[in-house]
Amino acid sequence: MNKLVLLLALNLFAFQAHALLTDIEKETLTDTFLENSSTEIKTSLKKKILSGKIKNISNKQAEYIKNNIEKFCSTLTWITKLNLNQCKIQSLPENIINLTQLKTLDLSENNIEKLPDEIGKLENLKELNVSENKISNLPNSIGELKKLEVLNILGNKIKTLPDTIVNLKKLFIFYASANKISNFPKTLGSLIKLQILDLSNNKILTLPDIAEGFNALEDLDLSYNLIEFLPSITGGLSKLTKLNLSGNKIKLSPDVLKKLTNLQALDLSNNKIKILPEEIQELSELIDLDLSYNKIVTLPDTIGELRKLKILYLISNSIEALPYTIRKLTKLETLELSNNKNLLFLPSSLRNLKNSLCLLRLIDTGIQISCEGGALGQIQLEEIFGKRVVFSLLEENRAEFSNPILAQLMNSDSFKLCILIAHLKSHFH
Repeated sequence: MNKLVLLLALNLFAFQAHALLTDIEKETLTDTFLENSSTEIKTSLKKKILSGKIKNISNKQAEYIKNNIEKFCSTLTWITKLNLNQCKIQSLPENIINLTQLKTLDLSENNIEKLPDEIGKLENLKELNVSENKISNLPNSIGELKKLEVLNILGNKIKTLPDTIVNLKKLFIFYASANKISNFPKTLGSLIKLQILDLSNNKILTLPDIAEGFNALEDLDLSYNLIEFLPSITGGLSKLTKLNLSGNKIKLSPDVLKKLTNLQALDLSNNKIKILPEEIQELSELIDLDLSYNKIVTLPDTIGELRKLKILYLISNSIEALPYTIRKLTKLETLELSNNKNLLFLPSSLRNLKNSLCLLRLIDTGIQISCEGGALGQIQLEEIFGKRVVFSLLEENRAEFSNPILAQLMNSDSFKLCILIAHLKSHFH
């Protein structure tokens, strides 16, 4: 028993001694890196280097790192996390391959124009952030980062992605927004773990037909490109729950809707959609739907089949009437109808939403409530929505409403629904 205790004690001592030597080695390496630096830089920067996270550094420290980046890569080989954000770095040395233990590398907001081929030798790298630089191309060696899970190339000048990117089989987050990519990289569909793909603010013109792949993708952002038509989707995208296509030139095709049966959030705002297809009913899991800033005149009756819908934005369209079937949206909490100037009435079927609706906006619509005869009074509002209503007006229009019923509704604390109306003179029918 005593021998066992002694053996354990010796092992513990050996472990502590190794840890101490490792710390001494780190101290020595750090001192080597900083041997020519001033005391001002050395004392504050040393602690950050030893922690493996260099961030929140001063301009002088950033300048020092930029001028000594090659020595940095030669001596600090034990670092696993390295944040060189805003260090004024213009290029990376070839000996970056010495940082073999690196798992996280942040080079964002520098002046880097090119990544060296040697970056592919960082075999333990899991997260690479090169956003907000001046990179035009990714090296083919990027495909050698077999353990990479997160890749952020946002805000560069990249036009195409290397074919080798399909080798990143563990990649599950890929941010490529705000570049100059013109073709949708369909090959990414073979990345079996990819869950989040952001290609927003690029120059993508067309999307390929999708018959397979992207089976793990949950969040796809293609907003603010130059897309006019949506492709046929006959397979793949089986787990997609969030799709952002806002800010394009899309004229909606019903084909894209049929297979996206798990979609929960769909943003089609700021496009050129005139008709919402009846196939919208296929999106039975939809919770959030934004169709604002299009040219929609009517909604299909099938909109009522979206029984899980909670948020519906229809700002700045040409809607003339809401379908009676809107009564089926019994979970709807927000209905935004502002700036639909041809909308003159709300259907009485809205009374079915009185237990769910929390926000109804009707600013700059044709719906009007008179302060004189025929006014929509408190009793009528309560019949439709119950006592969950707060009637509120825009500040600049308050003077127009002296009616005591409206004033009472405006100041009521017991109601919860806020109806914002700019010009009010008509009634529900």
